[in-house]
Amino acid sequence: MKQQELLENFKSFHYEVDDYDLKIDSKYKGYTYTLNYRVWDGFIEAEVYNPKTDTLIELNTETINELFDYIIEIYNEREKAMQDIIDTQDWLDTYGR
Repeated sequence: MKQQELLENFKSFHYEVDDYDLKIDSKYKGYTYTLNYRVWDGFIEAEVYNPKTDTLIELNTETINELFDYIIEIYNEREKAMQDIIDTQDWLDTYGR
């Protein structure tokens, strides 16, 4: 499987994100994809497991870097959305009541 295909698969999966970490745990075409990212120390762990051959598919440095950039985009979008919520609440507190 090509690295670009692995990257696109990671990006297509649903993720769980909060203030502390981001997680992906998904299966696609018989492969198990796992991604864990901790915000506080920047630790990233990404694995693609092939249960048919009982092996991990190695992700190269470029793929890991692109995954990291993707995670940063997710957090930037999340922060913007959270700020929009705060701004809306502030506006409602000031003018909406």
